[in-house]
Amino acid sequence: MKRSASGLVVAPHPFFPGTTSLWSRLEQHADLFDAVERNAMFTHGLDFNRAAERWARRHGKPMVGNGDVPRLAQLGTTYSLVDETRRHPDAICGAIAAGRVRVISQPLSPHTAARIIGSMLFAKRPWSSAAAVRAVPRVNIN
Repeated sequence: MKRSASGLVVAPHPFFPGTTSLWSRLEQHADLFDAVERNAMFTHGLDFNRAAERWARRHGKPMVGNGDVPRLAQLGTTYSLVDETRRHPDAICGAIAAGRVRVISQPLSPHTAARIIGSMLFAKRPWSSAAAVRAVPRVNIN
């Protein structure tokens, strides 16, 4: 994909707990990634981004502020400021790849982080009975 299209490949939250994180695959495929994500889900005391920052420094990769933002309380807490005057995707990606990016990042309070995680854990799942009832198609009998 990198050879056929412009843009960036950003390693998403590589050392967060969970099966979808990159972990050792980040090292195995280091040349694939142009940048590393600093994710918005962290507190002062618990920050899985620190390992990503160390990895990025060792490999000369820029960090970009981002977040999946599963809950609106995270919106605006972590983002990137890119030093590029042209408002074109290729120019912005080029500036990031060149390291002309600064991450602005504010930790969540422990209360806010717990509320977000709790709401994600207890959200309706597609396999829950309530979701199954909603998924039944309506039949018009008129």
